[in-house]
Amino acid sequence: MVYYIPKNQVKIEDFELPMPGRMNPDNRWVKYAEMIPWEELGAIYVSSMNQKKGRKGIHPRLAIGALMVKHLLNSSDEDTLRAMEENVYIQYFLGFNGFDKDRVFDASLMVHIRKRIGAGGFARFNDLLIERALEVKSQEKKMRRKSSSR
Repeated sequence: MVYYIPKNQVKIEDFELPMPGRMNPDNRWVKYAEMIPWEELGAIYVSSMNQKKGRKGIHPRLAIGALMVKHLLNSSDEDTLRAMEENVYIQYFLGFNGFDKDRVFDASLMVHIRKRIGAGGFARFNDLLIERALEVKSQEKKMRRKSSSR
């Protein structure tokens, strides 16, 4: 089974925090959330799943985001889940609407997610992420040139 992949990230100002205040839009997880091609990565992830049989899977953004968090933090599966449960910025990155103090899923599911994606899926993820990173870098260069020519 597959969840629908929403096209829009909740706006940072609408993300529900467990305490008063606002989130920092310059936080790295907020910036990552904006840069990642979630729809394309989700399509790769969903293509590895049986659409008609089996138990309903976790949301593709959550699965993909968990793997990204693991690799960006260079952490174990267990530590990755702990960071996801404790950090409001990581939960925003994962597509949550607000902070949720509960464990999202068991660390053993990380193994199944990696198996499901497989080497081919990871290669396609890498290609998309590199392509997107190059686009972002190009846009930043153009913006710097505009601001320095003024």
